[in-house]
Amino acid sequence: MPAALAVAETVNASVADLLTAFVAGSEAEYAVGAATGIGFYERGWWTTGVFGPVGACAAAARLLGLDAPATASALGMAVAGAGATKACFGTDAKPLLAGRAAEAGVIAALLAARGATGPADALEHPRGFARLLNGGAFDGSEIDAFAAGRWRLLDPGIDVKRIPLCLSAHAAVDAVRELVASHGVRAADVARVICQVPALVAANLVHPRPRTRQEAMFSMPFAVAATLLFGDVGLRQLADEVIADPRIIELMARVEMLTVPAWDDRSLRSTAPEGARVRIELHRGGAVEGFCAAPRGAASRPLSAAEIDAKFRDCASLASDAERAADLLRRLRTVEGLASARDLLRAPERAPAP
Repeated sequence: MPAALAVAETVNASVADLLTAFVAGSEAEYAVGAATGIGFYERGWWTTGVFGPVGACAAAARLLGLDAPATASALGMAVAGAGATKACFGTDAKPLLAGRAAEAGVIAALLAARGATGPADALEHPRGFARLLNGGAFDGSEIDAFAAGRWRLLDPGIDVKRIPLCLSAHAAVDAVRELVASHGVRAADVARVICQVPALVAANLVHPRPRTRQEAMFSMPFAVAATLLFGDVGLRQLADEVIADPRIIELMARVEMLTVPAWDDRSLRSTAPEGARVRIELHRGGAVEGFCAAPRGAASRPLSAAEIDAKFRDCASLASDAERAADLLRRLRTVEGLASARDLLRAPERAPAP
């Protein structure tokens, strides 16, 4: 969307064209990701940094009106230069590389519009993406399904992050919240929390004792401790004073994350790829347990429009006044009625001061 919106504003595209470009870019990116397979991500490549240029480029190419050969060249440039590793998790490199992915896609499309060429077979070339970065694995039928009109925005649908943490922590957070609500557990009652998770989750949440906001986003102990102490995790909990709070530090020391043989079951990993089984042991004795296969906000458990609006207002409150945020939210919710993409982010008109 950042790439599509930037180009749409530049060429003064209609909102309909902006939305069409966003869908085209998203579907192209998802198709390449599906064709590549989960092993690519599990080996340590960061998919947003690698596939993001594809989506950004496809969206930009659509808005620029590129023909098929120019679009192929643009996508070839985007694929040939893509790359990012999960070493960036927990650092400012992660949001930087997300931005660079959007930038790379737009630049590739702009260059192709001016006649620059790129390798149309960048995915399957003997020295291309699949061979060098993915051991040769690439399922072309996923691209065929894209061409035939399979809409991955609808099936399997979109996961929306309800809270500002790595998605791998969300199921555990939801399980803890359910246990707190069902059993009246308080932070002071907790002796130990054990989170049993798939290997993928353990590989992503790599900071057991975070010291910065960026590290806290990739920390299961922080996610659980903050949930126990505050009831949930929001942007305001991702603050230096919260991360350094002795109560948080003490609670984090009681949280253990581990994988168990049960997660070797492919069917379980398929239904709960980032799921969590949580056991809270209590000081008074006994324990309570819960399981969450998919968190709220997952495509299978979507947030309501009211919940998404509330998240928007909460995020916007850190950077904008309530009036401007409400105006932008109204435009987003009625976007089909806008004449131009340039109208989406325009500053709201204010009455002159008396």
